[in-house]
Amino acid sequence: EDLAAAMGDPALRVLDARATLADPAAGRAAHAASHLPGAVHADLDRDLSDHSVRGQGRHPLPDAVAFARRVGEWGIGPAQQVVVYDAGDGSMAAARAWWLLRLLGHERVAVLDGGLAAWRAAGRAETADAAPTVPLPPYPSAGFDGSRIAGAAEVASRLGVNVVDVKPAQS
Repeated sequence: EDLAAAMGDPALRVLDARATLADPAAGRAAHAASHLPGAVHADLDRDLSDHSVRGQGRHPLPDAVAFARRVGEWGIGPAQQVVVYDAGDGSMAAARAWWLLRLLGHERVAVLDGGLAAWRAAGRAETADAAPTVPLPPYPSAGFDGSRIAGAAEVASRLGVNVVDVKPAQS
């Protein structure tokens, strides 16, 4: 309800972070077919990750400077309220976009409660129209806040358990 009421506010930016791990093009295709009015697509592989980095998991963090530039291209500056959604409940790519924006220093960011499914269940409007975006300069940031990043060893020590990575090795 809050997001629906804020639609059209020039200080609002909406990011569609839909992604499918099995089909990297599916999120962008779904966005092109239909999305929340004014939403731009934040691609998990192209915008929210840097696949040139090896040995850092399936979706390594993007370069902070490149991400700050992309955030500016989306029309996001420190004054904008950002709402991110995905096709699930927001715990996947939307949560990653939220976290990356927070790492960059952007405080005014939220994940849409219930994601796209809740928006649709409420009968809210969608569109296939491209969002008119006024690009801004790169987001002003000193880079990612490393204090908001925990490595496997830190997680294991805090939980008092062993963490085992069972993903296949990257090629």
